Amino acid sequence: MRWVNFVFGGICVVATIVPLFVGGAHGARGLGDEAFTGWPSSFEGHRLVRYDLSAREAAFAEAFPGKVGLFGSDGEAGIGERRVILRWVQVPTRRLHSSADCLRATGYAIEPGKILRDGGGRRWATFRARKDGSVMDVRERIYSAATGEEWTDVSAWFWAAAMGRTEGPWWGVTVVE
Repeated sequence: MRWVNFVFGGICVVATIVPLFVGGAHGARGLGDEAFTGWPSSFEGHRLVRYDLSAREAAFAEAFPGKVGLFGSDGEAGIGERRVILRWVQVPTRRLHSSADCLRATGYAIEPGKILRDGGGRRWATFRARKDGSVMDVRERIYSAATGEEWTDVSAWFWAAAMGRTEGPWWGVTVVE
C-alpha cells in the first residue's frame, strides 16, 4: 500500500511540473498581434458594441497572454443586459480560467448548471451567480479557431493544449445575462 501512495505522489508532482516545461515550449511561439484576426463584429446574430475594461479588468488583460475584450448589445430589442467577454490566446495558460472563479473571488455564490447545447450545436457550461440580490446567468465555452474543437471545462482544455493534443489559437467566450 505504501508504494501506491508513492506512485500517486509522484504523479501529482509530475502533473504540477509538466505545465512549466510545456508552457515554456509553447511560449516560444509568438504572442504578437500578427496572428490575431480581430474581434468579431457580431455574436449570435446581434452587433457587438465594445466597452472599455474596468481598471481591474485592464490590469488582468495586461498580463494575459493574448487579447481580452468586453462587449455588449447594440440596443436591439430582446437582448437585455447581456455582456459578452471574449478572450483570445495562442498558448496554453492558466490565466484562461472559468468566470465562476473570478466571480467567486469577488463574493458571488455560484450555482453550477447543466451543459447547454445551443441552436447551432455548440456546447456551453452554465452557472448562476448571486450576490447582494443580484442574479446573473452565465454560460461559457472554449474553442479552437483552427479546428473547431470545443470545451466546456477549462481544465480539460488546458491539459489538451498543454500536451499538444489541440491546435490554437483558442477563443474563450463568456456570456453574462
